[in-house]
Order: sequence, then C-alpha cells, then structure tokens
Amino acid sequence: CSKGPLMRHSNIALAISGAVVLLASGVWAQTVSSAAKPEVAWKHHTDAPINSSPIVEGATVYFGGFDSVFYALDIESGKAVWTFRTGGEIRSTAAVAQDRMFFVSGDGNLYCLDRRSSRKLWAFQTQGEIQYDFADYYHSSPILFGGTVFFGSGDGNVYAVRSSDGVKLWNFQTGAIVHGTPAIDGGRLFVGSFDGTLYALDVETG
Repeated sequence: CSKGPLMRHSNIALAISGAVVLLASGVWAQTVSSAAKPEVAWKHHTDAPINSSPIVEGATVYFGGFDSVFYALDIESGKAVWTFRTGGEIRSTAAVAQDRMFFVSGDGNLYCLDRRSSRKLWAFQTQGEIQYDFADYYHSSPILFGGTVFFGSGDGNVYAVRSSDGVKLWNFQTGAIVHGTPAIDGGRLFVGSFDGTLYALDVETG
C-alpha cells in the first residue's frame, strides 16, 4: 500500500465503476487496467472542496461540494449532466433508490431529487445544521431501509423520513450534534452523537 500524499489525505473519496476510478478531490477520473499505468480520463473543476464520496448509478456519477452544489456528471466524459444548487455546503454522501437521489445539505434540508432530471421531488427541513468545530468535516449521510430515509442532524436529532413523500415518521433527540452515518441491523438503528453516546433505536418507532 502506498504511503504517498494521496493515501494520507483524509478528504480523498473514492468510487469505482468498471475500469474507472473516481476521486473526489477535484473531481477527476483515472482509467485502470492490470497491464498499463493508470491515466487520467477527465477532470471536472468545482468552485470549492469536496468531502462527499462520489456514487455511481448507471452512466452517471453523483456528488455534492462545499460550493453548495450537487452534481451529476457523465462518467465517460466528466461533463455535467445537471447541477442542483442548495443553500448550504454539502458535506455528506448521497443515497440512491431507483430514480431518486437523497442527500443532506448544510441549509438543514434533506433533499430528494429525480436523479435523471434534477427535479426536486421534496425537501425535509430539520431545525438546522451547525458545525461543531473546524475538524467537524462531515454531515450525516442518509441511508435507506424499508422505504424510509434515516439520517442525523446538527440539531441533535436522528430522523426517519418516508422516502416517497418526505413525511417525518419519527425523530429522536440526542444530547448533541449527530454527524455520524447510521447503520441498521436486526431491526435496530445504530448511530453515534457528539454527546459521546452510541444509540440503538427501534427502526419502526425511534
């Protein structure tokens, strides 16, 4: 394993699709093969840093940036398919289900977009996002389970929101910011809070 600057950089995020490796620090793509040295396939410049990991669905790569913009790029050329501007920095990785894209923005909204057209299907407003300190790089990344979107917020809540229409099913108030990404197992949702506690919540009731 290389110990060069790329491997040490905490803000480098990766995604792999076929023979293309996508690195969100730009964004740029490398073609890879076992027989040849990787070559840069394309680069796409954004106006601010990127902390979110790119995700690939079909022929499109999706990610958000500190410039408050959510991007959909053609994976072959790196050209923008569409962009969607929010009111705050995007510091989390999106989740996708069928033709819907879900992501959290620093404006305090969980957005649901049509991934093909960028049309906003709905937005769920939390009580707002805050940054704990300079080293609080990320927001909670949403996860999908059983038709529900789960995520944490800077307002200290863990939310369960119906994926079809953005209706809140439940919320659980912790003692501080929740910027960790939840995990689900055995009917329980596990998530950590800046109050120093790991919570196990019932996925149905919170």
